[in-house]
Amino acid sequence: MARGMLTSWEPQGLGSRLAEMSAWESRQGPPSRECLWIISPHDLHNKTEVSSVIQLVIDPDISVTCGDNSVYVYDGLPDFVSMGTHQSQVLGVFCTQDTIYPVTVEARSGMMTVHYKQGDPLEGFNASVTVLTCPDRCPRNRVCRQGACVCPDGTTGPDCSDQLCSNNCTADLKQGFCDKGYGRCLCTEGWGGPQC
Repeated sequence: MARGMLTSWEPQGLGSRLAEMSAWESRQGPPSRECLWIISPHDLHNKTEVSSVIQLVIDPDISVTCGDNSVYVYDGLPDFVSMGTHQSQVLGVFCTQDTIYPVTVEARSGMMTVHYKQGDPLEGFNASVTVLTCPDRCPRNRVCRQGACVCPDGTTGPDCSDQLCSNNCTADLKQGFCDKGYGRCLCTEGWGGPQC
């Protein structure tokens, strides 16, 4: 099985293509291979460390039939790993159909979990992992603020290229205002659209 704890600060890859059959798995029927990666560059016992942003990019060569299985990505440790002792949030469930790859997701807790159970031996995925942390490992499109690599004001997204509340929601004309928490315009009565 491809299971492991990835603790490096350096960019690295992971994938299900070479997963091995587990010793306790039935040899009857089609083989299934279970992959589980826990990614955290931090000492899990040191609660004073600043959390890093972990980016996972799922490559375009993904071959996972949606009806059969998916790649599950969590920010934190899901219950099936931590028995409910850690908080987690599903960042995404990925399969071949209905998504344009590559796809980038970010965990902001300083820990990411990737889980995949392979049914068909010809299916699988590959991905790359990058840890963003201040001050040394912030990409040039991000800024270091309070120990975290974040997008500059007014931008959002994995590469900080998406405008947050474009045209400032026409706030100068009192047509709306920017809800920065969700990155959307809230329009005043009588106005609508993406920029109000």
